Amino acid sequence: MNAIKEALMRVMEAYFAEDTKRIKHAHRVTVFSVLHDIGIHQAEKKYGSTSGGYFITSGVSFFIS
Repeated sequence: MNAIKEALMRVMEAYFAEDTKRIKHAHRVTVFSVLHDIGIHQAEKKYGSTSGGYFITSGVSFFIS
């Protein structure tokens, strides 16, 4: 899976070429989506809910702890 992600990121970077603003945004969105996906699972386990900011807090704390 990591090889697919890396290939997609290379294609995206080539597509945007010198548009560093869009490249940086795409990288930030990728990181956010990982935190979101992990956080949803952690929030359900910890709070029994995925509403509000639980999933972000849970996703970040998953990596810190």
